[in-house]
Amino acid sequence: MSTANSTSKPQIVALRRREPDAAPKTEEPKQKAEKQTQKKKGSTTKPKKEQTKTEQKQPESSKKRTPLKAIIRELIALFPNCFTSDPALIKPLRMNIHVDILKRAEFRRRSLWAALGIYTSSPHYLEAILRETHRIDIDGNPIEEISEKNKQIVAMRLAQMKEGKQDDTKET
Repeated sequence: MSTANSTSKPQIVALRRREPDAAPKTEEPKQKAEKQTQKKKGSTTKPKKEQTKTEQKQPESSKKRTPLKAIIRELIALFPNCFTSDPALIKPLRMNIHVDILKRAEFRRRSLWAALGIYTSSPHYLEAILRETHRIDIDGNPIEEISEKNKQIVAMRLAQMKEGKQDDTKET
């Protein structure tokens, strides 16, 4: 009888080992799908239903982003000889001025590029390129002459911007 008992115990153990393995196999596709959706949204700590809208939009690992207008205001405060909010006083900036800014102030490179893109694509800045003869450095000193080719490109861009505004007003 002892031989029968020894053979029956391993069978019970073997059945117990298979049961826990069987349950997760049926849930694996669901778990994988949940993990993939959580990875896409950038969070693996909370299930999908518990997350608020702000948590779903911003991954936990990302830093809080500074609004681009706030970066422009900070540039105006840090470098008043170079940046201004008065359209009549705007001067064309030297090419690759972001390098000088990053040496003197701490900004995230992409945020700075985006803020400079907004500043330099405004109609007032483009008009300053047509009005002025030289670009300025970070201290406000004239540094490089604006070429006629650049002025032609800017004039075309301004004309396109004005056409776009006229088209918008015609539609309404």
